Amino acid sequence: MDSTLIAVMVVGATLAVGGVGLGLITGYWRGRARGISLAANERVTPELDILAGVGNAILSVQLKTDALCEVVYQQATRIVDTRNFQIGLFEGHDDQIKVWLKDAERLTPQRFEGAAEDGIIGWIHRTGSGLLVHDFEEEWDHLPARPVAYTNKPARSAVFAPLMTAGAVLGVIAVQSHRPNSFNDEDMRLLTLLANMASGAVRNAQTFEAMQERARQLRLINDVSRQLTAVQPLPDLFRQIVTLIHDAFGYYAVNIFIWDPKAQIIPLKASSHEELKPDDLILSPNMGLVGWTWSNIKTVSVPNAS
Repeated sequence: MDSTLIAVMVVGATLAVGGVGLGLITGYWRGRARGISLAANERVTPELDILAGVGNAILSVQLKTDALCEVVYQQATRIVDTRNFQIGLFEGHDDQIKVWLKDAERLTPQRFEGAAEDGIIGWIHRTGSGLLVHDFEEEWDHLPARPVAYTNKPARSAVFAPLMTAGAVLGVIAVQSHRPNSFNDEDMRLLTLLANMASGAVRNAQTFEAMQERARQLRLINDVSRQLTAVQPLPDLFRQIVTLIHDAFGYYAVNIFIWDPKAQIIPLKASSHEELKPDDLILSPNMGLVGWTWSNIKTVSVPNAS
């Protein structure tokens, strides 16, 4: 074979091998750079961490409002200092506090009548806006609304994030501190993200619980109807009705008054209250709520009879 041809073949093979080696080295570094880029992009951000935590926790508690509020509190502890924390849900004009901590001490859930319309909570209820207060003392004259009442140890800073779904404000997450400037815009953003994540589940839980309550009411009506069709003395029937209603709804007292046309009075005939016996109470028309209801033949609802 010609020596020139052999030399050309050797050079060609050398270049081919070198090209392969260069290609492998270039591919390695490109792959390594891409891997580093993907790893950086796949790092868990605070948003993804919250989304994952809330999503998993919501699945674990299903459709239970109180449990969902506890989930919100637990997730909030991963964002801010929650030693002074509240999550409340609106029920009409009232604010029902579901989870409440004051100076890291758990307090009993409480219903604040009219609180959904007053102060900062009322402003959030009306506007659907959140609020970050760096320092209550410095910002007092510029706040869109003010706290309803001061305590002996008022807060200096706070974050308020509304629970909203489909344009409706369901409640508020409130986190406060005795120190000024304890919270920043990032805290506000993450708490708002948490509130937005939880709002849909809270609404679904409320709807589900309302449906369960409605089903229980229908079962009660069915039970009472069966009792009415049974042949039995009226005193026994009355007693069964008040007992059924009391046990089903847990009312303080369920009473039945029956009009006596001869005596023109409205005597008590049955009560779920242990201390009340038939004929213990005898009312006349227009006397109290019972008498008014009889005289006007109208249903009356009194949210607070105290």
